[in-house]
Amino acid sequence: MKKKKLTRKERKQLRDEELSRRGIDPEARRPPQKQLSGKAIWASLFQSGQQDKVQEAFAMALVTSDELVDEPEFEEIVLDPMESVEALVEVAEKRGLSPGVDSYSEDVQMDVLDGVIRKVLTKPLQKQIKDAIDRLVDRLEETGDKDTLVQASAVQSFLKMIKEKSAWTGIGLVREFVRQSLEEGFDIIQVSDEKMPIEKLLGDIIQLMDDDEL
Repeated sequence: MKKKKLTRKERKQLRDEELSRRGIDPEARRPPQKQLSGKAIWASLFQSGQQDKVQEAFAMALVTSDELVDEPEFEEIVLDPMESVEALVEVAEKRGLSPGVDSYSEDVQMDVLDGVIRKVLTKPLQKQIKDAIDRLVDRLEETGDKDTLVQASAVQSFLKMIKEKSAWTGIGLVREFVRQSLEEGFDIIQVSDEKMPIEKLLGDIIQLMDDDEL
């Protein structure tokens, strides 16, 4: 007589019974299950039928992602401050600005900042940021920190979608890396004997970025 094929549920039940007879907790043999999925959270939101509100929330999560900068996964991401300052000089010169003399509108300052981000955002740095955000999302899915996970997974999803480097400039986390680097470069210039023409524009941009965070 042909033996009846057991279902997956029946096989699991038999294994659990055998483990229990041996004094082994069946649950202890199983890998921990993730409590949350960042991808699933946003997928469910986008399927909720409130596209406009969800898109606005997604955009806001990207813009405010500078709040993630203190997470341990980003500790090793450090931009050279003087390289960032040099990038600022090059971008300003390319746009024909006279940074040591004139004041410029916020739009011009933000345009310069975007140019600096594109210049310092090398492929190795992009990979480093992507790897770090993947590790952060994995950790948050395990620990169940939903609010931070929503923000981090928005950045993760966005980075998987974009192709152009220019799209990185709208991510608050990336802007914060550059802001910190420029601020450190500004401090170095301030205490040095040799003053740089870029100092005023650099200070204005840092102030502008600080104001945006308030």
